[in-house]
Order: sequence, then C-alpha cells, then structure tokens
Amino acid sequence: MTQFVYLVRPGEANRQLKYSLRSLERNAADSEIIIAGYKPRWVKGVEHIPVPQPVQHHRNQVKILKEVVKAELPRGENFILMNDDFFALQPIKSEPELIYSGTLDDLAERPAWRSGFYGESLENTKNILYRKGIQSNLAFDGVHRPMPLNQVVLGEVLKAAGDTDVQHRSLYGNVVHERGLAPWTPATEGSDAKIRVPRKRLPDGDWISSSRLAWGSTVQRLIHALYPNKSRYEV
Repeated sequence: MTQFVYLVRPGEANRQLKYSLRSLERNAADSEIIIAGYKPRWVKGVEHIPVPQPVQHHRNQVKILKEVVKAELPRGENFILMNDDFFALQPIKSEPELIYSGTLDDLAERPAWRSGFYGESLENTKNILYRKGIQSNLAFDGVHRPMPLNQVVLGEVLKAAGDTDVQHRSLYGNVVHERGLAPWTPATEGSDAKIRVPRKRLPDGDWISSSRLAWGSTVQRLIHALYPNKSRYEV
C-alpha cells in the first residue's frame, strides 16, 4: 500500500487539498494518507503529524519534513511526498517516479531563482552536493510532481544540511540518483506538471499541478468537473 505524505500550511480554506484528496480516492483507493503540518478541521480519516507553523515561510517545509523523518509511518519508511496542489488525473498503476527536469544551473537561470530565498537555497544546495562529492547536477525542484522518498535517507540528507536553507527535493534527488540508493532509482527526466495560464481543458498525463492564477481562472472548475463529490477524507 502506498502512503502519501502531504506538507500542509495553516488554514481551513484549502480547496486544492480537498480536490487533491478526491483525486487520490478515485485513482489510488488503497493508499494511506498522512497530513504533516496543519490538518484542517474538515479533513478526516487520515494520519496526522502535527507541526506548529507560527510564521509563514518557505523554511516550514523542511521543518515539517524533519518531523516526518522522526515519525513512525504506518506503512514503513518509503512514502510519496505531496503538495496540496498535486492532482492525479488517472488511476495510479505504479509508484510515482523520481523525476527531474534539466539541471540546477538551468533552474538558476529562471528569474524567480536568481535571488532571495530561492536563489540562496539553490546555491547552498549546489555547494552541499559539491562537498559531498556528488557530481550530478539535476533539478528535482520546479517539477511539481509527487516525489518518492525514503525516510531514513531523507533524514541523513537533512542532517547534512543542518540549519542551512536548501532545496530539499534536489538535494535528496541527486544523492539517491548518483549513489543508486533504493528503492526508486535511477531518476527519469520529465516535464514540469504545473499549469500556469488559463486553459480550456486539462492536459493529458497522470499528474498536474496549478499556479494560483490558473487555479482561480479555470483549473478549479475543470478539476471540480472530474471530482464533484466529497471524498471519504472530508467531514
């Protein structure tokens, strides 16, 4: 049985999470769902790893993951990392793959990744990989897809980063890819699943994500048409 771990920010009004859970109920019915961080009051029938988030910041994701590493997961140490805006579009017949899209150097050329938290954490990630002797330079961030993780290896990777801001997906992905660590290797190149502009229909494929602009304009309506009914995870 696959277990999906969601990293969830504080707040009751989380329609993306609602429809993401509906998509998993339809397409991965036997899965174990774990909410790490904040569990909205309308969510039921899931495991919960509570993590206080008094300040909204990108660092909360790593803070939550450190608690996930310490938790006793119901189905063992392998899990699929989810964001609340990941939606399954078809039955999940196999574990999601470890996907990258281009290199970290390519990612650093994007405007949003040139400075601030993203720019600094990306540079820190590259430096840590260099010090660890990791030659691969793949971008596992900016893919916007579920990511398979191993609890023990994730703990070792986050411990190596310490309190340094990093891009945890790319740090983890490059370590397991280059060292051939089980269970999900090698990595596979794929496309970014995020929809960023309004569109008339959903793309073909197994997973999508959505920007705020696209969600508010058309994606929410299209996803609702696919999953109009409450899931067993809703009060």
